Amino acid sequence: MAQIPTSLYQNIAEDFDTARSTMLDVPVTILTAVNRIVDLTTATTGALGFEINLLSPFYSTYNAVNGITTSSAAWLAGVRAINNYVIDNSDVAVSDALASFVNSIWTCVPTYWAALSEDAGFDITEWNVCS
Repeated sequence: MAQIPTSLYQNIAEDFDTARSTMLDVPVTILTAVNRIVDLTTATTGALGFEINLLSPFYSTYNAVNGITTSSAAWLAGVRAINNYVIDNSDVAVSDALASFVNSIWTCVPTYWAALSEDAGFDITEWNVCS
């Protein structure tokens, strides 16, 4: 089979990198909403009622979203598939194939893409990862 075009790999990796970065911000945003409820003062008419009725469901939402977004498990099948495709279709030694490929695309590999690749079991020690 032919090697995946570098532009396609780059676009997919950058899409995953952006999505992962964005998702990690979601719990922070939801926690801000929770804190708005917690920070109500008695000067706010109905504050105690708002806190009693809203705090638990909003905090439950935060916990659920935080659990989903902090785990990389849902991302790994796609990361493994594309990285294994690169390795399987490379003319370079298996141990060097992925590092050679990604380093040929970027001056530095996007941080979250590198982290997801490492979580998926790939050795990224030779990657030029952005700091």
